[in-house]
Amino acid sequence: MRSFLIFLKRIYIYFFSFNLFLSLNQNKKKILIYPERLGFGDHIVFCLIFYDQIKQKNNYLFCYDEMGYNVGKFFFPQEKIVKSFFFLKNSYKILFLNALKNYKFFKARSINKGNDKFSGYQQLANLNSKKLVLKKLNQKKIQKKIIHFSKKKYLTFYLKHFHSDKNRLIPSLRQTSNLKKVFKIIKYIVINKKTNLLILAQRNELSYKVLKKYVKEKKLSKRIYFLDDLSEDYNMNDQILLARNSIGFLGNHSGAEVIYALLGKKLLIYDAAFKIILNKFNKKKNYNYFFKKILFKKKSLVLTIENLNKLKNTNYNIQEVSEKRIINSISKIFQL
Repeated sequence: MRSFLIFLKRIYIYFFSFNLFLSLNQNKKKILIYPERLGFGDHIVFCLIFYDQIKQKNNYLFCYDEMGYNVGKFFFPQEKIVKSFFFLKNSYKILFLNALKNYKFFKARSINKGNDKFSGYQQLANLNSKKLVLKKLNQKKIQKKIIHFSKKKYLTFYLKHFHSDKNRLIPSLRQTSNLKKVFKIIKYIVINKKTNLLILAQRNELSYKVLKKYVKEKKLSKRIYFLDDLSEDYNMNDQILLARNSIGFLGNHSGAEVIYALLGKKLLIYDAAFKIILNKFNKKKNYNYFFKKILFKKKSLVLTIENLNKLKNTNYNIQEVSEKRIINSISKIFQL
């Protein structure tokens, strides 16, 4: 059964590669500019970095996944966007991009300079980038429900949760396994601090279902709101307006935080896996990253892929950030 699924994935990757080849070939008289990375935050940074190039005559943003298209629509008019015949499914992105490295026709652009993964994301600290995004926002039509909610005092919250095993690091190093901790953090914000909370999870995410159930059981619907309930299509216009008017961003490391960083909002990101790029941001104003640790033989290391590889034959436990540290930091960082 497993081998059959692998076979089906290979067929899909081959089929989509052919679709991409045809899409690019049909538009070969145009200069198509497209990213090599397909994360939500990557798409935003890509549009900022290549904005001036794409605006030039005969240059176009090429979109081959739906997320990239939705981000692209915020920055560019339809006539400056070219779409592939059909979009790549989210579940196949990593496999597909790894396979495409061998195809000469695929000439994606990088948001980094050489091996400097920090360089592209420095665009988030660029004042001109913020001005551009706010200018674009002012040109958009915003839903009335979103405008009404944005007048409240609220903190935005994102939970990445797939399962409750802290030592199981698939499918994400950045998830939070301990839901009791999450519930204590939420209770502290909405009850102790009497602050509204806007949940950024979408309906197809497990975290949405988990938090919806918690809000219903604890009768907290007057303090806790869900973006997917407020926004009809979870579009960029709504997300950016709500980010602009929020107190800041709290939760797991994800592409969602990029908008808040871009707008200069305060961020508290916990249970993150250590990366040099995040540590560089940690030294800047408004950025606060709390990392997981690996515990082994009465020692501890910060959680990184490199350290996990070193300890692959060792018994270890993953230590997530405590609710005490997070709760003690919330009032100080967000001034609640």
